[in-house]
Amino acid sequence: MKHSKRSRFALATLAAAGLALVSACNGPLGPIPGGRISGSDAAVPAGWTGLGDSGLAEIETNPSDPYSVTIAYTIVDGQLYANAGGKESRWAKNTVENPEVRLKIDGKIYD
Repeated sequence: MKHSKRSRFALATLAAAGLALVSACNGPLGPIPGGRISGSDAAVPAGWTGLGDSGLAEIETNPSDPYSVTIAYTIVDGQLYANAGGKESRWAKNTVENPEVRLKIDGKIYD
């Protein structure tokens, strides 16, 4: 399929805008990993029952070179569990190496 100069320019502009959007975000953007997450600091609650049974959160690992992704979590008896699906993901490996993580739920960040 042959594209005109105008359509190639439009595609290039759209791609550049998408790249700029992703680059401007600190934390993850959907399935795309990010760096340091931002939000309001909050104290870790004694129990996580106010969040329902499950949901999505952003987890930041590797404090010296922050790496963040969107994860699913589950609440069982007031305890929050990250659904890792195994130890093969980068964030899971980072957590094993250094358990200092930050979790972002509803705009609040928990250390």
